[in-house]
Amino acid sequence: MVYHKYVNNFSLKGFAGFFVNLSNLKSVFTMYNKIKAYYVSNYFLMIPFCIIVLTCTGSLGAYYISSKGMNSINFVQLMLCVFGSMSYLTAVLGQLKKEITFTVLGIALLLEIFLVVVNLIF
Repeated sequence: MVYHKYVNNFSLKGFAGFFVNLSNLKSVFTMYNKIKAYYVSNYFLMIPFCIIVLTCTGSLGAYYISSKGMNSINFVQLMLCVFGSMSYLTAVLGQLKKEITFTVLGIALLLEIFLVVVNLIF
């Protein structure tokens, strides 16, 4: 494994160790399972946090999409942005299982981040 020359002096745990050592696919799934277990065990604490995060990323996406003018492609992107922001809230209010809401959160967050990045690049 290749690390940065300063990283070898430290014992990295948690998120820092995850970002330094991405070559091992097992560590990615282990981190995913740890995050999912934390989400499920602290479900009622994570609901408002996740709603705030999705709202912020959704508003960033809506801002960057609408700042380029409204044509049909931007309108479809704006609809996807609103869909992503509201999907997690709908899953929580629909009282779906905790694991399903975690999956909806992941998909919605990836969609929002993708839309923000695409509109920042192009």
